[in-house]
Amino acid sequence: MIISLIIHEMLCAALFYMAFCRAVHTSEETTKLSVRLAICALGAVACLGMAAPIVWCWTPNWYTSALLAAVVISQSIFSVQWRNGVPKDFCRPTEQS
Repeated sequence: MIISLIIHEMLCAALFYMAFCRAVHTSEETTKLSVRLAICALGAVACLGMAAPIVWCWTPNWYTSALLAAVVISQSIFSVQWRNGVPKDFCRPTEQS
């Protein structure tokens, strides 16, 4: 049980860090609202995940840990696209003057 809790907390911390790193690159002027909301939701859920075992006496099971690991792995793979800032598909169209 303690091992699964440690794994869960490490995965939540990694997910929060990845969301934070993406949020640093975004801004209201340049990034689509849906992208900013998704990043914010990801970070918030990661924070709730870190707090859940303490606040609600919740114990992670194998399925939630596997699902969390899959999200962390996919986010780490997609992070390559964010290396030079927000990917073009996630940017707001620029106004031509």
